[in-house]
Amino acid sequence: MAFILGASSVIIVHLKYVIMKFTYVKNAVFYFLLILSFQVSAQVGVEYIWGGPNSIGAEYDNSTFNGGLNDWTTEGLASANQDSAANGVWRWDENGEMATGAYWGATGTIQSPTVANGAVGFDSDGYDNAGIKNNFGKGSAPAPQKSVLTSPSMDCAGEDKVSLMFYESMRNLNTSTRVEVSNDGGNNWVSYSVFYNDILSSNEATGGDGWTYVDISETAANQSDVRVRFVWDGQYYYWIIDDVSLIKSPQNDLAIVDYFYPAGSYSQPSMTDVSCDSMGFNCVIRNVAGVERTDVAVWVKVSDDDGVIYKDSVLIANLLATADGTSPEDTIVFTNLWSPGNTEGDYTIEYSITDNTQDFNPGDNADGRGYKISNTTFAKGPGVGSFPFPSVDITSFLAVGSFYHTCDFGAQLEIYVDSMGFACHKSDLAQMTGATVEAWIYKVDSLKYPNDPEPGMSIPGWELKGYVEYTYTTEGLEDSMVWVTQFTDLFGDDVDVILEPNEEYLALVETSVNKNSVGLSIGYSSNMHYSGDGGIILLDGNVYGGWSGSTADPQIVLTLMFAVDSKLPKLPDNVITVMPNPVQDQLNLKLDFENATDISYALGTMTGSLLQTGQWKNALNETKTLDVSNLPNGQYLVRIQTEEGIATKMFVVAR
Repeated sequence: MAFILGASSVIIVHLKYVIMKFTYVKNAVFYFLLILSFQVSAQVGVEYIWGGPNSIGAEYDNSTFNGGLNDWTTEGLASANQDSAANGVWRWDENGEMATGAYWGATGTIQSPTVANGAVGFDSDGYDNAGIKNNFGKGSAPAPQKSVLTSPSMDCAGEDKVSLMFYESMRNLNTSTRVEVSNDGGNNWVSYSVFYNDILSSNEATGGDGWTYVDISETAANQSDVRVRFVWDGQYYYWIIDDVSLIKSPQNDLAIVDYFYPAGSYSQPSMTDVSCDSMGFNCVIRNVAGVERTDVAVWVKVSDDDGVIYKDSVLIANLLATADGTSPEDTIVFTNLWSPGNTEGDYTIEYSITDNTQDFNPGDNADGRGYKISNTTFAKGPGVGSFPFPSVDITSFLAVGSFYHTCDFGAQLEIYVDSMGFACHKSDLAQMTGATVEAWIYKVDSLKYPNDPEPGMSIPGWELKGYVEYTYTTEGLEDSMVWVTQFTDLFGDDVDVILEPNEEYLALVETSVNKNSVGLSIGYSSNMHYSGDGGIILLDGNVYGGWSGSTADPQIVLTLMFAVDSKLPKLPDNVITVMPNPVQDQLNLKLDFENATDISYALGTMTGSLLQTGQWKNALNETKTLDVSNLPNGQYLVRIQTEEGIATKMFVVAR
């Protein structure tokens, strides 16, 4: 979920030392399309007033849009070309799609219970002049548009609490979506917000499996002629509606609305010591039903494959009916910090909210995501997935960058960047073919800005650690990572990209599809939390805060290696013996130390590319076993390292 951190002033530093300031709101959206927490789940104790799955006849047809609009009406009210406003109307689609726009995808198809008999939507992108597939309605009602979808009359006489419930799929750019309600035959309308749509940022989507409800009791309670209308007001992309019903307003519905993702990176290599990544937790809750709740518990838990390894909670004696997920008091801050340790594995961070009653929508009572302590890799996300670099429409220039932080792994541990990976989405290959990509790795050296007019501002010194160029071709690149390995300085001389402890590095990729470089600017500020969603995006001269989940996610991966020809002091040769050698599946390392010793170990290729890392505490005279069953036949290196030095042995896998 998104967590809005607030505006921060940011220094933009051009590589030619041209400096300017700008301000933006950093939107920490964490990996993949925003999928809101009101996903489909069993609603507890729904009491229908009108419509719903058990209604019959015209009421069922109107509730589920069975075969068409039926008794609903639609009207186009405004357009950029007012003469064409009447063309911008809601339409029925048998598949529950509005698939004509530039950003349509399978996740947009509504997944309502009765999608098989169709759904209704407004297709803003499809009515506009650009970005349109198969020319549906091209230019017939240019954006921005305003259009309404109006229900037939519904009877709420004798009902004191009334809510409008519906399934939806909505993707936002610059649009207001709302519900309006009338109790006098449509002469006057009262506006109600759709909360989960309101918190969508630009170019974010609900996903197709969303449902929500809006309490309209103020207008609809005890009224015999209630009409509702869905209002689209803005531009791009679509809003699809299905299974509309009136229900008795729920009395208990709590939700995790937003949460903060505290991990520095999705994947961090244990060899650089993850333990300094102290995590602080907070989330935003909502009392959706608006009825005061008591004894509410908000939890954060961190789990690995064996279960919960950390948990903390905040207890709320009385959660007021005014809580709506937008007020400061709805942000729950867990005061304790937690360090993740340094054990390789997969971890999950989950926020949850409960009280002592059954919840109307348990599907939004928990949310979270994972992180990984790996053998070898820095990464902001779990893989290329659906949103690799650059996967945006590029007209001239794009740069994306990810920030990675190293902990205090000890100056004696020599770690290098083995390779840098990025990807081009298959839909961009046509325009990317022949374009030169420049990949950079910088060490960030933040210096206090002299006579800083705004506390916390900083100007970084960028120390170039390595540079490489790559020219895109179409062969074998669809949705796959490109890996570059040999870095140079700006004079073309080969360099090793060495990572140092307690430093921050920027892995940056830039391209200009018109083959002409337009120069590069880099954004940075000490106010910004560059770890959790740490990145920057520069697209055709516009600078954005890096975020995951948008289609311009800075998904840049670094893999690590150790120095084969290390200049570090050598331990006595007999401190480690490898056996058997050759080996098939299990490699035994016989250690021989006079005193208890903390050891870091690394297993790698003959060129030093890391395959496995770890630590042993208080090792003495004992044998450790490493699983090498997944390694192909060949020669490998195993290295141990202590405060006194290193020892490296070669072994052979042969089956």
